[in-house]
Amino acid sequence: MLFGMRDIISLILLGGVNACMCFFGYDMELVNLGRVVRKARVNWEPFIFGSFAGALPWAVIFTYLGGSGDTSRIPAFVYAIVFVYLVCFNSFPIGMIGA
Repeated sequence: MLFGMRDIISLILLGGVNACMCFFGYDMELVNLGRVVRKARVNWEPFIFGSFAGALPWAVIFTYLGGSGDTSRIPAFVYAIVFVYLVCFNSFPIGMIGA
Protein backbone atom coordinates (compact mmCIF):
# COMPACT_ATOMS: atom_id res chain seq x y z
CA MET A 1 0.00 0.00 0.00
CA LEU A 2 1.00 3.62 0.28
CA PHE A 3 4.55 3.70 1.71
CA GLY A 4 3.89 0.91 4.16
CA MET A 5 0.44 2.03 5.30
CA ARG A 6 -1.69 -1.12 5.24
CA ASP A 7 -4.46 -0.30 7.69
CA ILE A 8 -7.68 0.18 5.70
CA ILE A 9 -9.11 2.67 8.21
CA SER A 10 -5.99 4.85 7.93
CA LEU A 11 -6.17 4.71 4.14
CA ILE A 12 -9.84 5.74 4.23
CA LEU A 13 -9.04 8.62 6.59
CA LEU A 14 -6.13 9.70 4.38
CA GLY A 15 -8.45 9.73 1.37
CA GLY A 16 -11.09 11.63 3.35
CA VAL A 17 -8.66 14.36 4.37
CA ASN A 18 -7.51 14.61 0.77
CA ALA A 19 -11.13 14.93 -0.34
CA CYS A 20 -11.63 17.72 2.22
CA MET A 21 -8.71 19.54 0.62
CA CYS A 22 -10.49 19.28 -2.74
CA PHE A 23 -13.71 20.58 -1.18
CA PHE A 24 -11.83 23.59 0.20
CA GLY A 25 -10.51 24.22 -3.30
CA TYR A 26 -14.05 24.11 -4.65
CA ASP A 27 -15.14 26.49 -1.89
CA MET A 28 -12.30 28.83 -2.88
CA GLU A 29 -13.71 28.91 -6.41
CA LEU A 30 -17.26 29.57 -5.19
CA VAL A 31 -16.35 32.23 -2.63
CA ASN A 32 -14.21 34.19 -5.07
CA LEU A 33 -16.40 33.79 -8.14
CA GLY A 34 -16.30 37.08 -10.03
CA ARG A 35 -13.89 38.81 -7.63
CA VAL A 36 -10.94 38.54 -9.98
CA VAL A 37 -12.91 40.12 -12.82
CA ARG A 38 -14.01 43.01 -10.59
CA LYS A 39 -10.49 43.33 -9.12
CA ALA A 40 -11.98 42.83 -5.65
CA ARG A 41 -10.03 41.47 -2.70
CA VAL A 42 -9.67 37.67 -2.86
CA ASN A 43 -10.71 35.64 0.18
CA TRP A 44 -7.80 33.24 0.86
CA GLU A 45 -9.31 31.45 3.90
CA PRO A 46 -10.45 28.34 1.98
CA PHE A 47 -6.98 28.11 0.41
CA ILE A 48 -5.30 28.27 3.82
CA PHE A 49 -7.64 25.63 5.29
CA GLY A 50 -7.19 23.44 2.22
CA SER A 51 -3.42 23.77 2.45
CA PHE A 52 -3.55 22.57 6.05
CA ALA A 53 -5.75 19.63 5.04
CA GLY A 54 -3.36 18.87 2.17
CA ALA A 55 -0.30 18.94 4.42
CA LEU A 56 -1.66 16.24 6.74
CA PRO A 57 -1.40 13.37 4.21
CA TRP A 58 2.18 14.44 3.45
CA ALA A 59 3.03 14.32 7.15
CA VAL A 60 1.68 10.77 7.24
CA ILE A 61 3.59 9.79 4.08
CA PHE A 62 6.90 11.13 5.40
CA THR A 63 6.29 9.53 8.80
CA TYR A 64 5.74 6.14 7.20
CA LEU A 65 8.60 6.62 4.77
CA GLY A 66 11.14 7.76 7.37
CA GLY A 67 9.89 5.74 10.30
CA SER A 68 9.69 2.38 8.57
CA GLY A 69 12.94 1.10 10.01
CA ASP A 70 16.06 0.73 7.91
CA THR A 71 15.80 3.54 5.35
CA SER A 72 18.94 2.33 3.57
CA ARG A 73 16.89 -0.58 2.21
CA ILE A 74 14.47 1.77 0.43
CA PRO A 75 15.32 1.86 -3.27
CA ALA A 76 16.26 5.21 -4.80
CA PHE A 77 13.32 5.11 -7.19
CA VAL A 78 10.94 5.30 -4.23
CA TYR A 79 12.44 8.63 -3.22
CA ALA A 80 12.17 9.77 -6.85
CA ILE A 81 8.49 8.78 -6.91
CA VAL A 82 7.84 10.69 -3.68
CA PHE A 83 9.61 13.76 -5.07
CA VAL A 84 7.70 13.68 -8.38
CA TYR A 85 4.42 13.09 -6.56
CA LEU A 86 5.17 16.02 -4.23
CA VAL A 87 5.98 18.34 -7.15
CA CYS A 88 2.84 17.34 -9.06
CA PHE A 89 0.68 17.57 -5.95
CA ASN A 90 1.90 21.10 -5.19
CA SER A 91 1.83 22.45 -8.74
CA PHE A 92 -1.80 23.52 -8.49
CA PRO A 93 -1.55 25.61 -5.27
CA ILE A 94 1.72 27.17 -6.44
CA GLY A 95 0.02 28.16 -9.70
CA MET A 96 -2.97 29.47 -7.79
CA ILE A 97 -0.82 31.76 -5.65
CA GLY A 98 1.03 33.03 -8.71
CA ALA A 99 -2.14 33.80 -10.64
